[in-house]
Amino acid sequence: MKYSNTVLPVKSESQIILFRIIQEALQNCIKHSEAKSINIDVTSDASKIKVIMEDDGRGFNPNSLPKGGIGIINMKHRATLLGATIEWNTKPGHGTAIHIVLPAQP
Repeated sequence: MKYSNTVLPVKSESQIILFRIIQEALQNCIKHSEAKSINIDVTSDASKIKVIMEDDGRGFNPNSLPKGGIGIINMKHRATLLGATIEWNTKPGHGTAIHIVLPAQP
């Protein structure tokens, strides 16, 4: 594991929302993916913050998600609240990568 002591250019209220998105993604991974490892990479510059979360789990078909699940719906809603984009890159048997990009906040 690699850690750095970087302060993200985002307001505390937005940090909580971003944390909740990442928390939901981790819970989904633990519950559904059978992953052996999860990597979270957070980078920022003057204009944006990028979060990439990747696992080596079983992946999924995004077009066949259960209708009753609200985790991904909540993640999309929270991303919208931040003015962020969120995308899933996944397919069965090949893990999942979640990309979140949000504007930096002075």
